[in-house]
Amino acid sequence: MSAAFLSVFPVLGMVLLMILGPAFWARQSAHADAADGSRANGRVALVGIPGLRWSDVSEHGTPTLWRLTREGSAGALSVRTTRVNTCPADGWLTVSAGQRARFAHGECALAPVPSVSGVSASAPDWAQIRNDNAGTSYEAQTGLLGDAVHRAGGCTMAVGPGAVLGAADGGGRVDVYAPSPRQVPAGGWSRCALTAVEIDDIHRAHIRTGVDAEGSSIPIRRTARAEAATAADRQLAAVLGALPTGTTLLVAGLSDTGGVPHLHVALAGGAGFGPAYLTSNATRQPGIVTLTDVTATTLKALGLPQPKQAVGSAWRAEPTEATVADKVHDLDDEDVAAQAIRRVQPAFFIVLFGGQLLLYGLATVALRRRWGTSDRREDPPNTSAETEASPVQGAEETRRSLNGAAGSEASSMLDETAEDGQSGQEASGARQERPVDKATEGGPSGREASGTRPGRSPDAGSRYAARQRILAGTRVIALVGAATPVASFLANLLPWWRSEHPLPALILTVVAWITAITALALAGPWRRSLVGAGLVIAAITALVLAVDVMTGSRLQLNSLMGYTALVAGRFYGFGNQAFALFAVAALLTAAWLAERPLRAGRERAAVAVVTAIAVAAVAIDGWPSWGSDFGGVIAMVPAFAVLGLLISGRRVSAVRLGLFCVAGAVVVLAIAFADSLRADPSHLGRFWDDLVGGEAGGVIARKAGAMLRSLGYWPFTVAVVAALCFLFFVLAKPLQWRAALLERAYHRSRTLRPALLSALTLAIAGMLVNDSGVVIPAIAFSLAIPLTLAASVRALELDETTDGGSTSPPPMPRPRSAATG
Repeated sequence: MSAAFLSVFPVLGMVLLMILGPAFWARQSAHADAADGSRANGRVALVGIPGLRWSDVSEHGTPTLWRLTREGSAGALSVRTTRVNTCPADGWLTVSAGQRARFAHGECALAPVPSVSGVSASAPDWAQIRNDNAGTSYEAQTGLLGDAVHRAGGCTMAVGPGAVLGAADGGGRVDVYAPSPRQVPAGGWSRCALTAVEIDDIHRAHIRTGVDAEGSSIPIRRTARAEAATAADRQLAAVLGALPTGTTLLVAGLSDTGGVPHLHVALAGGAGFGPAYLTSNATRQPGIVTLTDVTATTLKALGLPQPKQAVGSAWRAEPTEATVADKVHDLDDEDVAAQAIRRVQPAFFIVLFGGQLLLYGLATVALRRRWGTSDRREDPPNTSAETEASPVQGAEETRRSLNGAAGSEASSMLDETAEDGQSGQEASGARQERPVDKATEGGPSGREASGTRPGRSPDAGSRYAARQRILAGTRVIALVGAATPVASFLANLLPWWRSEHPLPALILTVVAWITAITALALAGPWRRSLVGAGLVIAAITALVLAVDVMTGSRLQLNSLMGYTALVAGRFYGFGNQAFALFAVAALLTAAWLAERPLRAGRERAAVAVVTAIAVAAVAIDGWPSWGSDFGGVIAMVPAFAVLGLLISGRRVSAVRLGLFCVAGAVVVLAIAFADSLRADPSHLGRFWDDLVGGEAGGVIARKAGAMLRSLGYWPFTVAVVAALCFLFFVLAKPLQWRAALLERAYHRSRTLRPALLSALTLAIAGMLVNDSGVVIPAIAFSLAIPLTLAASVRALELDETTDGGSTSPPPMPRPRSAATG
């Protein structure tokens, strides 16, 4: 490998640190100044309507909400907190902390009645609530919002018991309290900078339905829910009529009701919130915001700085000319898509990994069956040079022919047809005495057309044709398996969830994409190459995912292998599963694009190909505006280094691998540092701030704990173990009567072994530095192992063409060049 390749990533990281260092200290100073002199200079009314969804909003049933949607900014609100179903108290406490919080042992009951003292009130058991949330993995600081208002000289008012949990300060106290909107005294609505209002009609309606014998909530009748929404709308109208002019209004359906999570209503009115869709830097998705964004939006509207403990981003309005009916439909459509994926996603992974296990089983039977003995026994004596050769001569002949095919500088990666075996024989001077049947010149398909070869019995010829069909079928099935992951993302190009029957529509869409991708892989001249078909699928996978994260990540949102707004773990960039696919696809693409120049003796050109793809892939994965992936960069840099070292003919040592792991850390820290300089950094920038503040240890420990717990995700763990067993015991292990399939493939492709080793490096490193743990190798192997199987089967097909259908003893292993490791 060239010196440039060895140093490119560390140098980039150091340059970023040197350039951006002064800006960091300037930013720190500016933030300190802002925190010291902030005063509340606005007024915010936060109205929480637990359980309110966009399906509840209609022109006649909820006219106030309909008008706010027309005149203001609207979004679908993700309310995920510390558990799958968010209770109203959980939602209010999350607003209070600006971080995911919970009301322990609340069981989604009504909020506790506060202790009233004069006009003020205090939340009961606040010390326990505060300590409980400080001890969770999110370390939520309840009371953060109220403390920020008090430090700025403002006061807080709560209307309703739940609102006390949202507006209370660190001591659990609000300055002004009223049990309901009707009981707010005259002038009370204009008294405080922050007013939090609870309208709980929908939640109360669900409580009144009760629970069944097993303790599960009984579904509410549609008419009862509609009546509750109408009642909530009337209370909202009364609140709007009482608010002073200039108040920023935020309406949030800040919790779930019942046992199923949903997306809920988010509305904003006032300065800066005209007819538009809501979004934020936390989601970067038009029309989608999160519950933690409510805290950031409230602070911004009050003119106050956002403490670093609050992780959300302020809502932004993206103007639209859509009608109110279209806005309501589109935002409800986000919840419909999320619900559809929630129902089918677990089953998809069982089918995906179950299909892979079936593939491995079928391939094991097909590839380990001894076909050649009966063929040779039934051949007429002395009718072919093949029957006259001794086993030793046959082995040496196979070795020479394989070396000739693999070492020919004139061969091209996309033009390696079935005749490569014959041309390799001519180049090595072997087997020229064998008669050539014109029907065999097209490779296996020609033999199938003729049925038999000269000098073979009809029964032997039929078995030979059956063997070729089985090999071809195994290769096609492997390519289908490799095309499935990217097809699951491409399915989101069509709104399948709007179908009357979403599940069949999704299945048909995925199958259509699988068929199209597999057909393309087998359509062109590259289909005869050992790695050509795999290169097409790997390149499509890498390209689709790269373009997606660079254009908004719409294919990953609410997709089978992506993320959902209900879980709210990520809304943009690479999710863990998409990263694993993108990274291994980029590695395989780089390796197999380097095949042609490497076989032509142009090693520098091959290294340049790998370097260019490595830099592009790491940039796409790590840059905050695109992939925004922290652990992925750390895993990709050493993986590409292994690939580059093997391609360039250098050995991979533990020292070199360790240096490139350090280089990966340097690069991602430089990216995180650059991101921290932005006014609203992503999780990368916040990690840098934690690192500088000495608080990164907790984040790292939380990620490490999640990685270890991932070993309990049995579908993924079983998939990893099965893939490794298949790789080593079926593909890599030689048989008494046949060389290892991978060994045969290595003879025909100088980049297959480097590609496979770099993919294994990525899987291991990715598992260790990612909180998803075992999910990374499971998903990476779902692409890498089927493509390796397809290449190995293709090598066996080419060997069959070369050897005329007989199975020779294992070829003598040739010394591996430095380029192949």
